[in-house]
Amino acid sequence: RDRGTVIAESERVYGRDALPFSVHTRAHVDVELEQALASGGFHEIASTPGMVFHPQAGTAAASPAGLEIHAVDSEDDREAYADVMAEAYAVYGSPETSTQAFFARMEAVRGPTTQAYLGRVGGRAVSGATLYLSHGIGGVGWVGTVPSAFGRGYGAALTWRVVAEGLRRGVPLLNLQASPMGAPVYRRMGFES
Repeated sequence: RDRGTVIAESERVYGRDALPFSVHTRAHVDVELEQALASGGFHEIASTPGMVFHPQAGTAAASPAGLEIHAVDSEDDREAYADVMAEAYAVYGSPETSTQAFFARMEAVRGPTTQAYLGRVGGRAVSGATLYLSHGIGGVGWVGTVPSAFGRGYGAALTWRVVAEGLRRGVPLLNLQASPMGAPVYRRMGFES
């Protein structure tokens, strides 16, 4: 966990092919490492806090007018979901083809422990979010909205849909890793860091 070990191991893995790399740190245990990395020329790109939602922590707001939310259950929905996420995460510099590749198979959006939801307005896919279940806990992932639809509450509505489904399935809490734009929205919804 010391800076020297982190850099040496990163160089061993990525340096051979001269690939760029980032180091993810955890605020609750890596303060000294973060300081050492900063003094060695590393800089913070984004803070993505882990957040938790407990039942009764918040009350879902009304869904935005015209937004229709449904479970992703067809190849057409899977493809639309992949397109929404590719466009949404491109804002953070994620290559669209890489994001789309993540959702190339139905298993990425639908299965015993996974269910993606897609939001459409006027038939156009604009937002999505995914419920993940593991070890009795719910996870909220891949919440995204196409940039042309920002600021309308679609991401929050999709997150509420995932939360509701997780609670319906009996999870005691749901967690997520918040994006820089998402963290304030999740805090207003009742998620805690």
